[in-house]
Amino acid sequence: MDGKFEGKVAVVAGAARPPGMGFALARRFARGGATVVCIEAVGEQPDGGYDTGIVSAAILEQVVQEVKAAGNGGALALGVDPVDPTAWERAVGEVIGQLGRIDIACAFMGTTGPEAGDGPLLDVTLDSWQRCYNVNVVSPWLFGRACAADMVRRDEGGVLCFLSSYSAIVPPASNGAIASARAALNRVVEVMALELGGHGIRVNAVQPLSVVSEDERFPNPGLRRLAASGATNLDSWVGHNLALGRPQSPEETAAVAEFLCSDEASFVSGVSVPVAGGAHSHS
Repeated sequence: MDGKFEGKVAVVAGAARPPGMGFALARRFARGGATVVCIEAVGEQPDGGYDTGIVSAAILEQVVQEVKAAGNGGALALGVDPVDPTAWERAVGEVIGQLGRIDIACAFMGTTGPEAGDGPLLDVTLDSWQRCYNVNVVSPWLFGRACAADMVRRDEGGVLCFLSSYSAIVPPASNGAIASARAALNRVVEVMALELGGHGIRVNAVQPLSVVSEDERFPNPGLRRLAASGATNLDSWVGHNLALGRPQSPEETAAVAEFLCSDEASFVSGVSVPVAGGAHSHS
């Protein structure tokens, strides 16, 4: 317990989904003394595929109990409809109704999968494209602006932090939908930072590339599919594309997001920070 978030209400949307970055961040807030709200899209996986934007109610409950155990500020779980982007706005209203405020809002929702934009752009269906954009752009924007509206109303400042992707910088083949969606989200971050700076609200994002968790609850099938699309395995792909020569843990992305949400980053706003092991310099 370091107390850096003592007395704060921190909301992590996407706290229980793979590959575990939201979970790692929620625990960091809890260890810092915050009251943490874990919001997640709860539902069933599609038949014959996967959608990393949907988790089971059981995993969400496990996550919130582990977050609660990490600190002394308390933790709450809140499930939303996985196919309704506006559900995130309503969830924000519930949080404010219960806790009275939101100080830190992290939009760590995101998805990949056969029904969420994966594949060559000539093959992606409109429904799959729309699912990708709904989860990777529309939902974060709706969630973020609802939290920001409360911060503006209270006039005490605040922080928004979004999960983007390194694919917004260097788009890989067969991932055009999420690459373009996350690039759009980066521009949302920049504009929101401009519009909210006068209210003392900072807005930033993190851009991970190759997250691998040792926790079996948080696989990363999209990363393995990306590696396989290059006719290689994950180890070879990482060695070729990342200067550090290894994948990153969820904690390594969460640490950067934690910094951006802390007072130590009090003059940092409007940026999307790559957390990618030197990938661009290496490539």
